[in-house]
Amino acid sequence: MCDMRFIQRYQLERHSLTHTGVKPYACTMCDKRFFQRYHLARHSLTHMGVKPYACTMCDKRFFQRYHLARHSLTHMGVKPYACTMCDKRFFQRYHLARHSLTHMGVKPFACTICDMRFVQRYHLARHSLTHTGVKPFACSMCDMRFIQRNHLERHSLTHTGMRSSAEPLLPRKGTGA
Repeated sequence: MCDMRFIQRYQLERHSLTHTGVKPYACTMCDKRFFQRYHLARHSLTHMGVKPYACTMCDKRFFQRYHLARHSLTHMGVKPYACTMCDKRFFQRYHLARHSLTHMGVKPFACTICDMRFVQRYHLARHSLTHTGVKPFACSMCDMRFIQRNHLERHSLTHTGMRSSAEPLLPRKGTGA
């Protein structure tokens, strides 16, 4: 199957599972299964809300040491993943992969109401608000409401000449907005 060699028989047996696809360790809280008991134990922390790995630079905590290490890059400004098509760089491989879709023209997220398609799920969700009429960002100086935070920030300049700290608000009852 592969060239891996092991000193202990149990290590070979455990490794063999990766080739057979058998995942003998099942989570009792969800339908996920794992090759190794350790992976199940680590996964179980997500159901208990335990986040043992704390960032020393901010108040974020993580389920896995790897997630903390990946997060730490944001504080150091290190962006190890570079796009080969343009000069953009990213903290995470996933963000690079998502960005790469823009160069390929792939837009997997489709609006069910109109023909618009989007590279990111977030962009589809934001677009969907144009069909519902929901405007979660409210101006604190007047009754104007906006679909996007940056639209509210641009509007706030008309009142103060300064950007506002916009927090989404629930639609007001009876306004239909």
